[in-house]
Amino acid sequence: MRKSPYIILIAILGGLTIVSSVAGRQDGETITIEEILDGIKESAMSFNRSLQNLTVKQTITCKATFIGEAKVVKEIRFRRPDIIEQRIMEREEKVRNGSNIKIERPVTYTLFMKSPLSSLSLDDCDVDLIGKKTVRGRPTYLLWVKPKDERGDFINGKIWIDAKDFTLVRLESKPIKKEDRSKVKNAKQIIEYDKIGDKYWLPILDRIEGSGWIFVKIVSEVMYSHYEINSGGDE
Repeated sequence: MRKSPYIILIAILGGLTIVSSVAGRQDGETITIEEILDGIKESAMSFNRSLQNLTVKQTITCKATFIGEAKVVKEIRFRRPDIIEQRIMEREEKVRNGSNIKIERPVTYTLFMKSPLSSLSLDDCDVDLIGKKTVRGRPTYLLWVKPKDERGDFINGKIWIDAKDFTLVRLESKPIKKEDRSKVKNAKQIIEYDKIGDKYWLPILDRIEGSGWIFVKIVSEVMYSHYEINSGGDE
């Protein structure tokens, strides 16, 4: 049976952000867009410096309309920021209609090395500060982002930035990758991160939803859980 063209949407695996030393503003103090973007940039630099010899074990659950569900336990090790090893420790699939859920290894590498906010700049996007909102008990800056040229791979929607660590907490946008936009009509991508172990910001959700044939709702969802992190090199 022919594979569904939506399989690629659920192959979005991995992702990691390390907390930076950037300090947020106290309640009542004002902050500019430029200061928030500088904080995001410094946080990303801290992440890149912290990759070496980090080992992450995670459980990844992929679900997609008409296809089914797959659960994978993976271990990913960073020998250097540009050298990554990974292995699948467990795998379980529940598929429909004979379709296969395909796990793309290179996508894991891309998301580990490149933050969803890597394309965020005032040169390419208009950014407005909507206000300060609380997400899962943490204060965040809610920003509205609109690309100046929508032909590129840029955020087009809302992002919530942690007010202390300047890392991504939630994103609601048109799919950032152009190829994903062509798969589903009126698509929206939702990405969420949470702070694990009071040290690491890790992805917990990557969801794409929209309409397909005859306006049928299409949902592709990847959930991340059961993290184990070892920063002790070869231990």
